Amino acid sequence: MVNRPVFLFLVVLAGLMAALILVSCGVGDSAGAMSESQPTSGPAGHRLAVLQTRRCPTELSVRVSRPPLPVTVRTAIPPSFAQGLVAYRDAAGTTLIAPKGWECEAGIGSDHSERVSAFPPGHENPAEPPFFPGQVVSLQLFTACKRCIAEGVCALFPKAGIVTKYGTLGGPSCPPGGLHEQVTRISPETAIFADPPGIEGTGTGSGGRAASFGALSFSEASGVRKVSCTLSSAPDHLCARMVGATMVATAPSQ
Repeated sequence: MVNRPVFLFLVVLAGLMAALILVSCGVGDSAGAMSESQPTSGPAGHRLAVLQTRRCPTELSVRVSRPPLPVTVRTAIPPSFAQGLVAYRDAAGTTLIAPKGWECEAGIGSDHSERVSAFPPGHENPAEPPFFPGQVVSLQLFTACKRCIAEGVCALFPKAGIVTKYGTLGGPSCPPGGLHEQVTRISPETAIFADPPGIEGTGTGSGGRAASFGALSFSEASGVRKVSCTLSSAPDHLCARMVGATMVATAPSQ
């Protein structure tokens, strides 16, 4: 039986597949300087929230083009769920949807891998070494390093072709996944996961008092995207919305 958190993820992510169609039709995030409170409609009449943006300080190991920061962006979130959220953007313009007022840190590696994370003010970042349980919404992108991609998908897709082809840093086989981690594969290259409280699993910040939820999608051509959400006092569906909207915002261009 699929439990409630995973079921909520399935429902929300199914709706976001429609949002991906809207993105490919040109809705995107080109909202310009529209008001944060002004929702917009996609081609099929879908209501999309417009969120304020915030620049995320970015540690750079390679030169990147720096697109201007728009005042607002459209997101694959219904306006009714958008209150209290903001779109954090790193120096390259990559978007992470997370709670407003949080601290944000980002980094872009020499291989153009990216990490963006938001966490409560006054706290350390659980998404940076030494990793530890804690509240955080995070995004990881690996696009060039094939072994890094294999390493990133190994726990959820141990038999994936890229894992077999390139192996992992620990050897040719994948370490066993968390015993109590709940994984639902919604396609051969996309999975959602839920780590209950006290279970250290795929979710960044997992293993503490809060459950961790997330999604991972990959291909050898475009790399791997992993979004995690670990919140102690928010409803499960809020994590699902932030994870799903970030997955849509970072989907490879068609």
